[in-house]
Amino acid sequence: MSNCIKLNLHCAEVCHLAMRVVARDSDHAVSAVELCVNICAECATECEKYEYEQCLLSAEACRRTEAHCRNYLKQAAEPESI
Repeated sequence: MSNCIKLNLHCAEVCHLAMRVVARDSDHAVSAVELCVNICAECATECEKYEYEQCLLSAEACRRTEAHCRNYLKQAAEPESI
């Protein structure tokens, strides 16, 4: 369970970082969002091991965030239309 708590804290920090970097339109936005995808997936997998309501809510939030980040990466990879 301690790993779950640590991952939740790391995940929150990484997601917050990714949000700030994207908001600034940084050249590092894609890298930050990729990190967010990875840690969200890892955190959700860990949280899903436990039956506690808070763990299940965290897992759900991580999966949603992971999906939003994947969507961002897909859009970032598409060439801009002129």
